[in-house]
Amino acid sequence: MSASTLLILICCCLATGASAYNSLFIGYSFFDPVAKQLPKLAEAARQNHTQATVFSGGGSGTPIALWHDPRKSAVIKKALDTGKIELFGMPGWRTDPTGSEISDPTEGQDLWISYALSKNPKTKFMIGTAWEDFPAKYSTAAYTSETRAAKTVKWWKTFVAQLQAKHPGVTIIDNPYGLGAAELRLLYDAGVVKNVPRMFGTGIDDRANCMFYDEKGHGGNILHDLLAMFFLNRIYNVDLSAVDFSSALPWTTDLAKVAKSVLDAYDAGSVCGSDPCSPTAQLQLQPTSSPNASSATTLPGMSITVSAVVAAAIVAAAAAL
Repeated sequence: MSASTLLILICCCLATGASAYNSLFIGYSFFDPVAKQLPKLAEAARQNHTQATVFSGGGSGTPIALWHDPRKSAVIKKALDTGKIELFGMPGWRTDPTGSEISDPTEGQDLWISYALSKNPKTKFMIGTAWEDFPAKYSTAAYTSETRAAKTVKWWKTFVAQLQAKHPGVTIIDNPYGLGAAELRLLYDAGVVKNVPRMFGTGIDDRANCMFYDEKGHGGNILHDLLAMFFLNRIYNVDLSAVDFSSALPWTTDLAKVAKSVLDAYDAGSVCGSDPCSPTAQLQLQPTSSPNASSATTLPGMSITVSAVVAAAIVAAAAAL
């Protein structure tokens, strides 16, 4: 099994905190790399957090595609079968990889929610919506308008409400993390994002220097770090303004304040029109050195570090494929 076929990354945060979720995230490249930044932020926020991620690119990483993929579905189910997964996160969107509307866009999420609940009835869920792709096709104003369009936000809230109606009494967390991409782009144009030299990069090796590293709109490091703030707030209800992230992040832009501004507006029923939600004059931090990458144990085709029970289940499932 190659890493391009199946990549599982599991990271642990060993800080002490009131909350602690043994988590599983499944999804594609506009979701998975964001989830992988969560452990370092959770550690900074003193939240006990362990996680596993199962990745597949493009349309093969949608929940419904992962459900029907024999190999990846088996690995995900093996983790859920332990009964130890407390938080299960996945993306949600209204179109398939061709851009066509999906007749029942909640089908994949519904199947996974039902399966997870059958193994642990106390499982909580996080459903997130990604940023718009092909950003270079749009001016910043047009990209912002497309991302924040009333029909888009209304669709997303309806989508989450439909899932909640199918599973009454179950915690399903609404994570509109994709809104952060439009916000960061507005701030870049306003000259606030100081230590990222370009909006559009030259490829994956340039991801430390840009917001989007290719034509498709795959995120650069700063975008992933910003959007992981949304994950942290939504999952653990962390007050982002009360946490010092300087040891975890190298950026001079206060990403916590950016994320909090967007989420506060969203929760109040606004997406800030065509303007930044963030107070642009108050977003500069002192530069810090780059944080060390989190460690992981490497196995063929995957990298793993997790609680023993879930790790054993995932390794066994992968070895059997």
